[in-house]
Amino acid sequence: AGGRALKLTGQAPEERRRRVGSMLSAFYGIEGAQGARSSGSPPAAAASAAAAPMDRQGFDAQQHFDGLVATGTVADVLKSANAVNAQVKDLDGDMNMVIYENYNKFIRATEVTTLVKTSVSELEPDMGKLETSFVQIAEHQRKVEEGVYGRAREIELLLKRQRVCKKLQVLFELPTTLQRCLDRGAYGQACEAYSTCVKFLRQYKQVNTFRAVLEDVELQMGRIRSALDSRLCSSELSSKDAVNSSLTLLDLGDEPARILRDFLIGRTAAQRACLWRCFVEEPGSDAETAVRRACDLAADTHVLELVDAVDGFGKIQESVRGDSSEAAEGRDAREELDNFVSTAVEALCQRIAELVERRRPPAHALVSCVNNIRDALRRLHSLMPRLLAKLFSSFLSRIATDATRLLFEKAAAYMVSDLIALHAECNKGATMDVLLVEVGKTETCVVHRILSAVEDCQPLLDLISSDKAACQQLVRTLEDQLEAFVATFCAGCIAHFGEEPKLSCPSLRSPPCEPLEALRGLDWCGPFALALAWLARRFEERVVAKAYSQAQAMVASAEAGADASALSAPSAAVGADLACAGEAALGHFVRVSGQRLAHFLRNAVQRRGWAEASKAPTEPSLVVEMIFKEVQGFDAQLAKLLGDPRKSRGGANRRNFSLSKSPMELDIERQWAKKLQVFAPVPFNRSGALSGIFMVAFKALFEYAREETFTTFGLQQLQLDAELLGELARDFVEAEDAGALGSLLAEAVSSGAARCREAPTLLQASDVEALCAPKRGSFRAA
Repeated sequence: AGGRALKLTGQAPEERRRRVGSMLSAFYGIEGAQGARSSGSPPAAAASAAAAPMDRQGFDAQQHFDGLVATGTVADVLKSANAVNAQVKDLDGDMNMVIYENYNKFIRATEVTTLVKTSVSELEPDMGKLETSFVQIAEHQRKVEEGVYGRAREIELLLKRQRVCKKLQVLFELPTTLQRCLDRGAYGQACEAYSTCVKFLRQYKQVNTFRAVLEDVELQMGRIRSALDSRLCSSELSSKDAVNSSLTLLDLGDEPARILRDFLIGRTAAQRACLWRCFVEEPGSDAETAVRRACDLAADTHVLELVDAVDGFGKIQESVRGDSSEAAEGRDAREELDNFVSTAVEALCQRIAELVERRRPPAHALVSCVNNIRDALRRLHSLMPRLLAKLFSSFLSRIATDATRLLFEKAAAYMVSDLIALHAECNKGATMDVLLVEVGKTETCVVHRILSAVEDCQPLLDLISSDKAACQQLVRTLEDQLEAFVATFCAGCIAHFGEEPKLSCPSLRSPPCEPLEALRGLDWCGPFALALAWLARRFEERVVAKAYSQAQAMVASAEAGADASALSAPSAAVGADLACAGEAALGHFVRVSGQRLAHFLRNAVQRRGWAEASKAPTEPSLVVEMIFKEVQGFDAQLAKLLGDPRKSRGGANRRNFSLSKSPMELDIERQWAKKLQVFAPVPFNRSGALSGIFMVAFKALFEYAREETFTTFGLQQLQLDAELLGELARDFVEAEDAGALGSLLAEAVSSGAARCREAPTLLQASDVEALCAPKRGSFRAA
């Protein structure tokens, strides 16, 4: 004990209490004491306890005391003894506390046991009464069973009779039930009730009552059958209700082939009505919104209704069971179903194509709508893959072709608008430099129009990229539309001048009529005619070549591998027609300008009164100056737009008109003048155009001179004007053209001399030179 006390002296009070409690718990065998001791003790206490020798098994107290005395001092021994005494007192106090607590619990348990014994003794009379009650209940139950058993068979028989009466009540009320179902439209319930009862009624139809009920039932079912027949062919019935009506008719024993046929008739009418509702356009909506709305509605309603109809047709066929003849009828019904689906899909495609033709939406929006329709048809494609693949491939090819045509028609319409805007600019009277800038802008706009149309074809080509034949068809359409775009320009140029287009390329022979009418109604404007000639001259290089190059690159990059060789270059006929359009524009400008000059000459010849001239001429007529100013304007316009400025020329090759020629020479000049092609095609240069203008004007002077009579002085005035006009023409045209123009002027003077009322006398060359020199100098100085 002394050694044990020595090991406890260094422990804290809290630690000692915990250790004492653990020892007491272990002594009395309290459960969980060891666990609480090991888990509840802090690490330091656990280590101390583990190190205490008194806590180990086989502890030798004497040996421990001897060791402590031998190694420690007297103070250490006394300290250890005091500690052990304190621990003994603590242990004694704790032991007394445990004994007290156990004693209290024992006393309480004794009291509870006494109370239980008392309560059980008090309950014994009640338990006896309960046992007596159970015996009485069992006796009463036995008496009740003995009393009821005698009538149980009678009650069972009455219940059976009651069930039979209820069945008879259902049979007798069957006509009324069928009438209520007919009024409510509950044909399925009516058929179910009829199928349940009709066998019994037919089995006992020899009974008058049942026969009367059967007749009423058959009458009502006839009405129901008629209602179902008309209902099945109605367009207002949904696919689900149509299937239910068909199954009801099958249950009624109608012919399956007729039911399937009527089902498809009703579904066709419903499809037609649904399709009409989908494509009702909202007022004020733009093209893209209208097409998207129609296609979305068609995908959500029309296509869904079509899929439901095909599924319903399959359900009706599954319910039909029969021999080989019915199987043959099933094959016929399958063909009818294929025709039904083909009609519905083709009608949908037709309405989409018509809407696209009418509203002309952007290509990307159209492709998005078509993909939406294709996604909606996937369910139907899984049911009828070959038919749907054929129908939709044809639709894709058609819609891509039509959309390509519409894109280029739209581009052509924009091009015509650009030309009309250019016409308005030309009518404003701006300078040629400003007009040349406007013509360049117009050319840029035209290039943008056609390149945008080609670029917009890319989504269409991607849409049909899996179908090589359709891609090749689109390539041919693209080629035709490129040529048709050129056709619109060429035909518009020609029609603007009041002529009928006669184009050589096959795809250019039937250009759109609307652009022709728009350009044909424009007022005449000389700079606009020259602008058209300038555009036509550059159209193949600046517009057509770029469009063909972009189209070829687009087709070559397509996945389908379509042949793009047709788009390598435009055909020779395209170039020929563009040249024809340019010649028509320039030729009309020449003719109109020449006729303007001819109008001046006509007024001078008819109003001057050369037939009554009474004095010799002193200077050229005012008309020559007017013609010079007009020709200067024509020359400036032609030089700017054709890029062909005029070069200065001298008057060394001046031609003198005289009457000293022999009759043969005069006749040769006359024949030469008559053979000149006044309205021949005009060369595409400034000199040729001016030569054509002079040709028209001088030919008109020749014809006007043949219609008048002259005095000698009037003839001399004509000679003087013709001389100055010849000088004027030689400054603007080439030498060979000047000779032809001089022949016309000489023939005009000769015609005037032939119609002179007096002996014709012309001015001498020196006099003509002297009279023309001042005017000629002023003209050239200007």
